[in-house]
Amino acid sequence: MTAIEDLKNQVKNIDRHDFKGRLDLLNQMIELEPKNTTYLHEKAFLLITMERENEAISTYDKIIEISGHDFAAYFRKGEILRAFGHEKEAEICFHKASNPDEK
Repeated sequence: MTAIEDLKNQVKNIDRHDFKGRLDLLNQMIELEPKNTTYLHEKAFLLITMERENEAISTYDKIIEISGHDFAAYFRKGEILRAFGHEKEAEICFHKASNPDEK
């Protein structure tokens, strides 16, 4: 079993309410596969659940940097920004989510 497979098994078996434990495992997975946007999306979602929105925004920014365009990353980042009253920035994210060919 590879290190990443072992970590995936640990994530599957950890208590779903152990947010810190899950985050630690995801960070280890990301360290092994830093360009894996699936792991980064899971991390961002978990950070939102943990009410660590600024870190979630940074994680979405990293996804966008890696992928060039990621509808879900732009959209979820926009949702966070809107929730905190940053309407203009949120609208930019929503626009980018719905117009992938624009730079």
